[in-house]
Amino acid sequence: MKAKLFVAALATLAFASCSETETVEMPSSAAIKFDNAFVGNAVRGEVNNGNFTKFNVFGGFDGNLTNVFNNVVVNKGDGTWTAEQIQYWQAGKSYTFQAYASTTTGTPTANGVEFASYTVDPTTQEDLLASNVVKKENVVVERVGTVDFTFSHLLSMVKFTFSSTLADNVTINISELKIEALPNVGSYAVASGWTATTGTADYTFANVNGIKQSAAQASEAKIVMPQNVNGVNVSFTVTTEGALTISNTLNVTLPNVQLEKGKRYNFTAELTPENIDPSGELKPITFTANVTDWEDNTPGGNDGGVTF
Repeated sequence: MKAKLFVAALATLAFASCSETETVEMPSSAAIKFDNAFVGNAVRGEVNNGNFTKFNVFGGFDGNLTNVFNNVVVNKGDGTWTAEQIQYWQAGKSYTFQAYASTTTGTPTANGVEFASYTVDPTTQEDLLASNVVKKENVVVERVGTVDFTFSHLLSMVKFTFSSTLADNVTINISELKIEALPNVGSYAVASGWTATTGTADYTFANVNGIKQSAAQASEAKIVMPQNVNGVNVSFTVTTEGALTISNTLNVTLPNVQLEKGKRYNFTAELTPENIDPSGELKPITFTANVTDWEDNTPGGNDGGVTF
C-alpha cells in the first residue's frame, strides 16, 4: 500500500501572565518543524509521495511520548507541512517523535506507533502507514533542524495476472474475481508484527478483460492484512469470445504464502483448455493431412512405346 512540518503554541511559566488577547511572538528558529518526511517503498487507497497529504504525530520529552504532540494532525499545503498546533523547542531537552497515517487511532510506544484490532476494509481500502522513531537529544535550538520522518506501509497488497495458452483468436475475460473469507482484523506491534488475525471479509476485484496468448492481463491490486495465506479460496468466471464461446465459474485455492507488510504479491494463473473447462469437453478442432504417392503412368499404350 509508501511529509511534514509541525508547529504549535507551548505554554510555559514565562507566559503565565499573558492575557488571552496578547500575542507572544517566538523566533522562527524555535518552532518545532518537520520536513523531508516521505513514504518509502510504496505498495484505490494506496498512499505514495504524490498523494500523501496528512498524518498524525506524537512527540514528547523527559520520557513522555505525548507531552508535546498528542496525536496532532499535520496537513500538507503548498508543499509545506503544518500541524494544527504549534510547539516550540526547549533547549537541553531530549525529544522522541513518531507518526502514522490512518483514520484509525494509533498508540505511541517507545518503539513506534502500534495498533490494536485494526480492520482492513475491503471497500474503503485505506492504506496504513507508520514512521520511524526520531530522537533529538540535548536540543540546541539554533542547530536542531527539522524532524524528518520516513513512513512505511504496514499492510500487504495482492493482485492477479492471467495468461492464456489458447490461440490468439480467442479472447478471455474474467469477471466476479473474488478472494473469499480472508482474515481482515489484526493487532500490530513493532516487535512482533501482526498477530491475533481474526474476522473475515470477501475482496472483490474489477473485471480483467482482453486476455490472449499474446497479451497477459493483470487485475487491480487490493490492500489486505499481512498473514499466512493457507487454503483461501479464489473464485472467478471465465468467459471467452472470438473463435470460442464458453463461460465457466472456477474455484482455485491460493498457495501457502506468507504475506508480509509493505509487500505487493502477484498471483499468476495460466488459463488452458483443460482448466477453463474442467469437464474436459473443450477440445480444439484439429486436422490431419496425408498425400498419396505419385502414380507412375506411361503414355502410348501397354507396351509403353513412344515414337519421337
